[in-house]
Amino acid sequence: MKTFFVLLAISCVLASAVLIKLTREGISIRSAPIIAPSPQGARYSNIAKSLLNRLFPDFQMSNYLVIGRSTGLEMAEPIISDLKTKFEEQFQKTVTLLADDGNLSADAIAKCAQPCWILTSETEANELSGAQKIPLILNSMENTNHFHITLIPFFNVPEPTQNCIDEKRLTLGCLVPLSIHEVSKKFKDKNTSYFFMRKYKDRDYFLFLQTGQLNN
Repeated sequence: MKTFFVLLAISCVLASAVLIKLTREGISIRSAPIIAPSPQGARYSNIAKSLLNRLFPDFQMSNYLVIGRSTGLEMAEPIISDLKTKFEEQFQKTVTLLADDGNLSADAIAKCAQPCWILTSETEANELSGAQKIPLILNSMENTNHFHITLIPFFNVPEPTQNCIDEKRLTLGCLVPLSIHEVSKKFKDKNTSYFFMRKYKDRDYFLFLQTGQLNN
């Protein structure tokens, strides 16, 4: 019994030491892998199916989905269209698409028939970027569940800076090179275009889409 209390006391001391260290240095939060690097398929046919299978229960539980894509990303339209079609077939619900023109109001979002998918820019679609306008509006609404998918195109494997490697709370500018670099060894076939997905904290998903032959 004496040995038990001694071990318990040592465990408490060690736990306290760890907590003090984390408090002083900060807890490093990294993105979590959701979908491993996979071939996009003809006309990106593998992407929507993978999203619906892996993002459980987000699609089932949420009445709003925010999708961010950069201007000029041609593959965004067929991917979103395929995702909408497969969602409606699987869940027997009609999706309302709401485009953000930069002046989307809380009232317009509240009136959007659910499930409502809001199409916006890549900087407005997640809580990691500095803008956060739409996520903030959704957070202020009662009885609303939402999550976000940001489409990230890439055509090379960047080398993360030391500042990004040391970053405790990731910025979008560091999440991108760190994520691509981490999974780059799994890009086995140079003639295949890949996609993969990472999650950061609770609601933000980042869909990485290869748009050209990689540089390594």
